[in-house]
Amino acid sequence: MRAAIATMIGTKLSHYEITSHLGTGGMGEVYQATDSKLGRRVAIKLLPEAFAKDADRVARFEREARVLASLNHPNIAAIHGIEQSGGRTFLVMELVDGETLAVRIKRGAIPVHEALGIAREIAEGLEAAHEKGIVHRDLKPANVKIGADGKVKILDFGLAKAYAPEPANASLSDSPTMVSMAATDPGIILGTAAYMSPEQAKGRPVDRRSDIFAFGCVLYEMLTGHAAFDGETVGEILAGVLKGEPDWNRLPARTPQNIRRLMGRCLQKEPRQRLHAIADARLELEDRTETPPVAARRHWQWPFIAVLVLAAAVLFGFFYSRPEPAAPLETTQFEIAQTSSVIFSDDFAVSPDGRKLAFIATTGGLPRLWVRSMDSVEPRSLAGTEGAAGTPFWSPDSRFIVFYAQGKLQKIADDGSPAQTLCNATGLSGGFWTHDNKIVFASGTFGSGLFQASVTGGTASALTKLSLGESTHLYPTLLPDGHHFLYSRATLNPGGGIYLGEVDTAPDQQGTRKVLSLSGTSRTAYIAPSGSGAVSADGYLLFVRGSTLTAQPWDNQRQETRGEATPIAERVPTTGLSVSTTGVLVYRMSGLAAEAQLTWFDRKGQVVGTVGEPSVLEIVSPPALSPDGKFVAFARTDQQSQNTDIWLFDFARGVSTKFTSDPNPHLNPVWSPDGSQIAFAALRSGEWGIYRKAFNDLTGNGELLYKSGALPVRPSSWSRDGLLYSAGSPFDIWMLPVNAGAVGSADRKPQPLVHGEFNERGARFSPDGRFYTYTSNLSSKDEIYVQTFNTGSSAHTSTAEGTKISIDGAGAARWSGDSREIFYLSATGVMSVDLSTTPAFQAGAPKLLFKAPPSPLGLYWDVTADGQRFLFAVPVSTQSSAAPYRVVQNWENLLKR
Repeated sequence: MRAAIATMIGTKLSHYEITSHLGTGGMGEVYQATDSKLGRRVAIKLLPEAFAKDADRVARFEREARVLASLNHPNIAAIHGIEQSGGRTFLVMELVDGETLAVRIKRGAIPVHEALGIAREIAEGLEAAHEKGIVHRDLKPANVKIGADGKVKILDFGLAKAYAPEPANASLSDSPTMVSMAATDPGIILGTAAYMSPEQAKGRPVDRRSDIFAFGCVLYEMLTGHAAFDGETVGEILAGVLKGEPDWNRLPARTPQNIRRLMGRCLQKEPRQRLHAIADARLELEDRTETPPVAARRHWQWPFIAVLVLAAAVLFGFFYSRPEPAAPLETTQFEIAQTSSVIFSDDFAVSPDGRKLAFIATTGGLPRLWVRSMDSVEPRSLAGTEGAAGTPFWSPDSRFIVFYAQGKLQKIADDGSPAQTLCNATGLSGGFWTHDNKIVFASGTFGSGLFQASVTGGTASALTKLSLGESTHLYPTLLPDGHHFLYSRATLNPGGGIYLGEVDTAPDQQGTRKVLSLSGTSRTAYIAPSGSGAVSADGYLLFVRGSTLTAQPWDNQRQETRGEATPIAERVPTTGLSVSTTGVLVYRMSGLAAEAQLTWFDRKGQVVGTVGEPSVLEIVSPPALSPDGKFVAFARTDQQSQNTDIWLFDFARGVSTKFTSDPNPHLNPVWSPDGSQIAFAALRSGEWGIYRKAFNDLTGNGELLYKSGALPVRPSSWSRDGLLYSAGSPFDIWMLPVNAGAVGSADRKPQPLVHGEFNERGARFSPDGRFYTYTSNLSSKDEIYVQTFNTGSSAHTSTAEGTKISIDGAGAARWSGDSREIFYLSATGVMSVDLSTTPAFQAGAPKLLFKAPPSPLGLYWDVTADGQRFLFAVPVSTQSSAAPYRVVQNWENLLKR
């Protein structure tokens, strides 16, 4: 070996002349060299020959090295490049003069003040790398150099992964690292046992928390002069890493208490309990309480100081001979960022034990249910959950997840076992699983209250009933007594709020007490203090008001809030909030409102064009194509004013024009049969109404046709006989004669067409005016029905059903211009039904045209009169869709700030 090293001195590799040998390691020989092109000194690391002969591993190493070369930080030794010469592959790195931290520690423990300064610079280097997603994997004193100028440099950053062999499968991609001396596989870097994290030693995937564990080991060794985990054999060392504890009594007496706590958090065996961000360690080191040396005292002070020192020694001996109480758990925060291929949604839930996060995300254009363990880096999708939507929730034992897909509520074990159907449903906007195996959930559809069902399956029954002016009930949250729950009662005008309900109580008796005024609050979560472990203990309500995450004390005996509310975090959307009983809080970071692009599809599902620019489209207000197909009317929200207006797009000119302009929400545009007017819903002076304007009137506020008061109203279709709309609680179908009488007169009195206990909406006249379609949940899930329309006929109830033309769940029906075909959306895609009206109405079997584009605006669509082109709102990438999940462990400490 010495002869081989000697022969390298003076040789040239490309334009690098080797001048001296710097060291030997499992990663290869390191030499000092001179770069003749740039006239600088560099370090050359020759790769092991067995490694360099493996083309696949060299290619992989080059990819990793390019990533590592992107690191540019004063506390990280730079990688200048990777080159080949004379059949040898070598790295060119920054040459750092000075000694390694390992050499410095061999002379003894480093003084506290100096050690903390070194640790702070190490933390700064790690922080810069972690922000780029790069993990060191082999941090140890030998990989830290202290330059002649005192500057700290981390060496070999990320090279443990770069040197590792290509894994056989993804689960081994971050396998633990130790130096292998096997003759068959020399020089493979697998790390250093004394600084490995427990998960690394077990061969599990690693992330930045493994670096944090190694950082704790290095800091301990600097302060004590001893390794945190030592032994005579590798096996003894690994045993200490996995189950042992450092000898805390070795720490110098002057070690600040916050630094003791910091090392304890860094060296937690369980990654979930470990410090999650090295930036938090840096902040602790910057705020350290170590006092700098003071000037010498005058001679007469020394006797007095000696007495104080003696007294302090006695007290120190007394207190430090007693067991130190366990330090309170500190708050740690980290983000779960989405990748370019996995697009997060606002629908997620943390498990009751705080160890896992379930969420809906889209990959390859298809939404699925995913699970991410808090001690893992990569999430995993659950097979059999394709098409999942809505906000899922967990079983009390954190084993099962309830989710919605394909018109059904289902449960699935987080280990990926096959899903089981629980009941039919039209959606899922949160819920809970009781300890006696019942589920309470919100469908999230307009006109729907809460439902309850058994976890063994069956039919869901109503648990709450909408009151006058309410549009839906959402996000039920179970309270510690297992009987009471909170839920949101939403309206489309000021009001609503968070109410208290009771499981197994009649719908008419629910929600007798309001807990929180709505005022921007749409959902809440309950948490008992994680340290108590008692479900009967008083806790806090967490809720988002405006964009501020807030906590307010909750009295479990009186079932009401008490005390003052405390802000926890800013820029938190009301749509994303989940919390465990163990003190783990998860919320979605706020960004811009999600935008969508109106896009044309043909009957085969191929994109054939786009309409206008991407914008924030109102989900409850579908676009409306004009009868001649030359324009489309749609509702979109301005991100500055947050006001929703009706816009028109001219296909021939390619221009968008604002149709309504007064500062009120405007929704649901509907064209008159001749295309000369547009009707729409608007909330003005606290009351909803239906208005109409001439198509070419871009300035006026429109003529009031009907005022519904606090009840939301949704116009949907216009024929020569009148205007169809949905209103009520639950929604019913009504017809408004618009061409007779004055507003409020008997001639313009609305006529009910379909009413009853079920939810009917989205009615559409056939172009010939003889029939109308509508959506109803009569069969426990939404389906499309057709009724004959006769002028002056009396209304029928929901149970006097029309002809059901859909199967297995449907919504948003549209007619072809010749009244011979109906289109609707199902979980499968865009469906078509052929019709015959002579001698009597007959409907053919539904057939699939194409898979509808995945979109949270699923019912936001229309079709041309010839039935050849379909207009959908397709989401586009925005800041909101890229916003990460924020995880806060031991969140209660935020109340003390």
